Amino acid sequence: MPPPASPASQFDEVLGRARRAFASGITKSPVFRKEQLKQLYKLLEENESDFVEALKKDLKKPRFESVMTEVDFVLNDIRSALNNLDSWMRPKFVSKCFVTLVDDNYIYYEPYGVVLVLGAWNYPIQLAFSPLVGAIAAGNACIVKPSEIAPATGNLIQRLLPLYMDREAIHCVMGDGACAQALVASPQIDYVFFTGSSQIGRLIYQAASNNITPCTLEMGGKSPVFIDEKTYYNAKSGHFDAQLFETTVRRILWGKFLNTGQTCVAPDYVLCSRLMADKFMEFAPKIIDQFYGDNPIKNQDYGRIVSSRHYQRLVSMLKQQLELNDDSNNNNSNNNGNNNNRGQSSPRTVIGGKYCVDESGGYFIEPTVLLCSSSNDPLMQTEIFGPILPIVPVNDHLDAISFINSRDKPLSMYLFTKRDELIRQFREDTSSGSICVNDTVIHLIAEALPFGGVGKSGIGAYHGKHSFKTFSHQKSVLVRGFNPIIEWVAKKRYPPYSENHLRRMLRLLKRRSSPIDLSSRETLGFLCFIMGVLLCFLSMSISAN
Repeated sequence: MPPPASPASQFDEVLGRARRAFASGITKSPVFRKEQLKQLYKLLEENESDFVEALKKDLKKPRFESVMTEVDFVLNDIRSALNNLDSWMRPKFVSKCFVTLVDDNYIYYEPYGVVLVLGAWNYPIQLAFSPLVGAIAAGNACIVKPSEIAPATGNLIQRLLPLYMDREAIHCVMGDGACAQALVASPQIDYVFFTGSSQIGRLIYQAASNNITPCTLEMGGKSPVFIDEKTYYNAKSGHFDAQLFETTVRRILWGKFLNTGQTCVAPDYVLCSRLMADKFMEFAPKIIDQFYGDNPIKNQDYGRIVSSRHYQRLVSMLKQQLELNDDSNNNNSNNNGNNNNRGQSSPRTVIGGKYCVDESGGYFIEPTVLLCSSSNDPLMQTEIFGPILPIVPVNDHLDAISFINSRDKPLSMYLFTKRDELIRQFREDTSSGSICVNDTVIHLIAEALPFGGVGKSGIGAYHGKHSFKTFSHQKSVLVRGFNPIIEWVAKKRYPPYSENHLRRMLRLLKRRSSPIDLSSRETLGFLCFIMGVLLCFLSMSISAN
C-alpha cells in the first residue's frame, strides 16, 4: 500500500526548517558537509540488510543487484566526495586578459540553497541518495522525496534519514505526484533534481519555471544498440568470430535484463544487419538460459515488474507485437514457395514472451527477444522499460545512424565495433547523452564522466565532481586593488570620451592568444613603466645600503 501523502502544512514546516538551516550558514561549513556525508555512509552501511529486504518487497530485486547497483553505488559516491571535497570547494583561478592581469579572477562554488531531490522507483536508493551526496557536498540544505511506487524503500528512507542526518538541514517527505508538484512549485525551493519519465519531467519543468527554479532532469528514451557486422564476420574468408559475438550478446542481454529491464539506460532495441540479427537470435536463448535457467519465474536472480500499471502497459505492447509477428509469419507461410521471399523470414519471437502474476502476486514477464520489421512496430513507439528486446534489421551503419537520428535523442547509445572510424562517425553524427562502446550500462560507474541526457532525454548531468558542480552556482569573482598602475592602464575608459581613447581601449580589450602582446604600444609602455618602478626600488635599495 502506498504511503500516505504528506499534508501541505508539513511541507511548509519542512521547507521553513530547511531554509532556516541554510540561512544559518551551517550547511556551508566543510566540517558539516563531511560529517553529514559520513553519517549517510553510516546509514547505508548499518542498514544494508534492511535496504536489501525493502528492494525485494518493491521489485523482488536480487541481493547482488541491490548491493552492487544501489547501496555500494552510493557508498562509492560518498567515498569520492569525502576524498575530494576540499579540492572541489577550493576557488578555481582562471586565465586573465591584459586588463585583468594584476587582478584575482576566480570561480567560487556557491550552494544554491534548498535543494529538492525527486527520486525514482526503479533504483530507489541510488536515485535518491546519489544526488543527495552531491547536494550535501555542495553545501545545500536538502529535501528528498522518494518515489511512492517503491513504498517499502521509501518508508525505510523516511524512517532512517532523521536518525542519522541533521534534522534541520536534511529532510525526507513522502507523497504522490501531486505532492511532488506542490514541492516543485514552492518559491522556497532553490533547485530541483528529478529522475523519471519524460512525461513527468515535462510537468516538473513547467512547475519549476513559474519561479524560474533551475532544474536537472534525468529522464530516458529509447537507447539504441548498433552491432557492426564487420567486427565479427569477414566477408572474404567467410570467418565468423563466434566467441566475440557471444560476448557481445551476453553484454547486451545483461544490460537489458538488469533490474528486469527497468533501467533508464538499458538497451532499448538493437540495430544490426540481417545476418547479425539471425546470429543474435541463435545465441540469445543459450545466454538467457545461462543467466536465469530454463524457468526464470523460479530464479532468485530475476526480479519483477514494479506495479500492475507498469505490467499491464508492457503486456499490452508485447501482445500487440506478438500478434503482428504472428500475422507476418502466417503471410510468409502462405507465400513460402515464392523465391522473392527466400532469406527474408518474418519477425518472430526468439525466446520468452510469457507473462503472468506469480504465486506471490509479483508481476512476471519472461526475458524476451523479438524481431521487429520496422520503426512502426508497437515495441518501437515508446521506451520499453521492461525485459523485452526488439531487434530491427538495417542495411548498414549509415542506415542505423539515419534511423537513430529520426527519433528523439536517447539517454545512452551502445556501439559494438572494433573500428575507430565507426566510433568517430557515431560520436559525431548522432546525438545522445552518452555513448558506451563494446559494453552496456557500465559507463555509469566512471565517476569522472558526467551522466545526463540531451534533448528530451534530460537536462544537466551529475556523478562525481559533476554532481558537486550541478548543485553549485559557479559565481564569478574579480578582486581589484587600488594600485595606481592599474588606474594608469585603464584611465582612458573615463569620460570625456574621444575617438583616440576608444581606439586605445579597444586595443587593451582585444582578445589575444597570449595575455601579453609585445606588438602593442600600450603593452610596451606598461612594461617600461614596470621596469622603471623596479629600477627605482633597486636604486633606492642600493643607496640605503
